[in-house]
Amino acid sequence: MTYLFDQLLTSKVFSELSATFKQDLNVKHLVLICALILSACSPAPESATASNGAINATENGINSHDAENQNEVQIIFTPYFQEQEIQCGQALNIQNEQWRIIELSMFFSQFSLNFSERFILDDNDWQSQQVALIRPAIDCEESTANTAITAKINGGRVNYDAKAKTPITLSFNVGVPFAVNHQNPLIQGSPLNDSSMFWVWRNGYKFIRWDMQSESGDPWSFHLGSVGCESAAMVRAPQKPCAQPNLIPVAITLPFDSIQLVEADDKNSKAQRLQIKVSIHLDAILGNIEATRKNSCMFSGIDSTTCTQLLENLKLNAIFK
Repeated sequence: MTYLFDQLLTSKVFSELSATFKQDLNVKHLVLICALILSACSPAPESATASNGAINATENGINSHDAENQNEVQIIFTPYFQEQEIQCGQALNIQNEQWRIIELSMFFSQFSLNFSERFILDDNDWQSQQVALIRPAIDCEESTANTAITAKINGGRVNYDAKAKTPITLSFNVGVPFAVNHQNPLIQGSPLNDSSMFWVWRNGYKFIRWDMQSESGDPWSFHLGSVGCESAAMVRAPQKPCAQPNLIPVAITLPFDSIQLVEADDKNSKAQRLQIKVSIHLDAILGNIEATRKNSCMFSGIDSTTCTQLLENLKLNAIFK
């Protein structure tokens, strides 16, 4: 600005003005000229849109940085039987006989909200970016249990209006994607390094492992996995998907009382995490099935009547709510 003022004083225009108005040119004229220069160089006033944007970014106590990071999701899975949450060590009354769960584990993958907002799973002991393992504490051993999946929305933020109770559809697959289903578990990271969930390279992983025993000592098991896989040997991975991959697609329109916004792990941030609660209704899996040793399903072949019925039950979309 000093430079512009100096240029004005030494310019030809100023000399002419001085000659013409020599008697009248004084400090007032100089102030007027300087004011004109300042008004021309001043920045434009902030637009109403920009101002409103600043207000919107900070409303409800969430600043713009927090809003950009409001993309965390947590899904908590809880097993139910006959509409009641299963407690650790609890016996299940199945066809007038008491059964105890020995093992209950499930692999889940390919999560999304509203069929468009894809999840990137966090890396930890129970999940990788591709797949997560859920294992409720049926035996009351919390140290060997996991019921929660944590993730972030891929390239975006959680689109949920708690006040408006926006409907949300959660979709995912029960199972392990083909790309990682037939690899050596001895060199895999968590959770695919769990050998109790693996058959052999050819067949891959058990997507569901549910083992029970009755009070009379009769066992029953349901191990879901891919069938009709072809490879040169049992210890060789197939080059193409199996005849029956048995990945089970699930889509749930979530009830409002199963969704809430909670504080994120970062205590220094006001960002929130979308928490979703999903119930697993085990009795719906057993529809039209008599739980006996002979009616177990280990997916050793394609033509098992019990396995076929269990698959149909899973596809009814009444298991997860």
